[in-house]
Amino acid sequence: MIGDAEFEVLIKSTDAYGAPFLKKEIKVDRLIKPEEFTRFKTGGKENNFIAQAVVHVQGNLLSNCNNFIKKEFNQNFTI
Repeated sequence: MIGDAEFEVLIKSTDAYGAPFLKKEIKVDRLIKPEEFTRFKTGGKENNFIAQAVVHVQGNLLSNCNNFIKKEFNQNFTI
């Protein structure tokens, strides 16, 4: 999913006999929470003509060292 990052965590635990061991787990951290999308600016006069979006590039890293970036776009542009 866009905005999710996987990372490994070492967890100390004990077995049924009380012997300690380390267990490796893969955790997922949401870098962009789903509810954040509902708060994106959608442009128009009420948002000063600013729209927000997430740009995703499969297989490449962007300037923030992720394959996605949250950007703002000005709807009042001229060419």
